[in-house]
Amino acid sequence: MITCTVYKCKSRAGRPCCTYCDAKDCLERCENHPDRCKVWRDPVAQKAPRSSIDEAEVVRLSEGGTPRPEIARRLGCSLQSVDHILRKHLGKQPPGAKRRLDHEEIFRLHDQGLSIRAIAKKVNGADSSIAYILRTERGKDRG
Repeated sequence: MITCTVYKCKSRAGRPCCTYCDAKDCLERCENHPDRCKVWRDPVAQKAPRSSIDEAEVVRLSEGGTPRPEIARRLGCSLQSVDHILRKHLGKQPPGAKRRLDHEEIFRLHDQGLSIRAIAKKVNGADSSIAYILRTERGKDRG
């Protein structure tokens, strides 16, 4: 049975999803259906261990343009497992995955007089990330 991670039912033991509850007169009834709700879980469904994931299928789906979260959902594994497999097989960070910005390059460009926006375009990062790096690490000894 699908359980809710937010509501705790006083009339029934545990956290059953209100969709499957017969107590229609409950005052604390959740009106969300599991298709719209993002706070339910199915205790029977477990994520597949990484060893049981078809790595060739992960690579095929990725190369076919399927987004990484969709690959994880289809194969019943975590997004981190998908990223690990793609790094292993493609030898690079998957598109859309978190990547580390080169701080030294950011400092060098800033010393040359480039604006935060220009630096962000050059290193393919967000303006806010560049500003944060410059603000928090500029005073530290860089070497």
